[in-house]
Amino acid sequence: MDGIDTTPVNYLGRSALFGAAEYGLAEIVRTLLKMDGIDINLVDSIGTSALILAVENGHTEVIKMLLEKKEIDVNLVDSDKRSALLCAAQNGNAEVLHMLLKIDGIDITRVNYLGRSALFGAAQYGLAEIVRTLLKMDGIDINLVDSRGTSALILAAEKGHTEVVGVLLE
Repeated sequence: MDGIDTTPVNYLGRSALFGAAEYGLAEIVRTLLKMDGIDINLVDSIGTSALILAVENGHTEVIKMLLEKKEIDVNLVDSDKRSALLCAAQNGNAEVLHMLLKIDGIDITRVNYLGRSALFGAAQYGLAEIVRTLLKMDGIDINLVDSRGTSALILAAEKGHTEVVGVLLE
């Protein structure tokens, strides 16, 4: 008998890797990543990837494993135009943002369906260190305004994040 087929997907277009990544099942993810035929860049019917699911749920051990795979595409986007970086920013997850910002080729200019970049999420959640890091990166637009006329500065001010406001005004 040959080994099990790891390529089937459910009605949403999700493989076994999706469930393991979504629920933070690190040992299962580790095992699946060793299997031939596992597509770590597979996207489901709404464009979500295993990496995006792990990021949305803050499963850092799983995220680290996925990011160690050289073939991982960190810039895949879901139906809301959110990449893994945007999901981490939207959730205010500083640890995951640090991990993703170290990846060569990460698209820091990507915006979601509202026109918001990772800088918006970092500003909204008061992540001054992430804001500083993003502002040092080529291509970041400090003056970006979303579809509602809101900027990172406005979000930080509305949320009372004095340090972030100061960083943005430097």
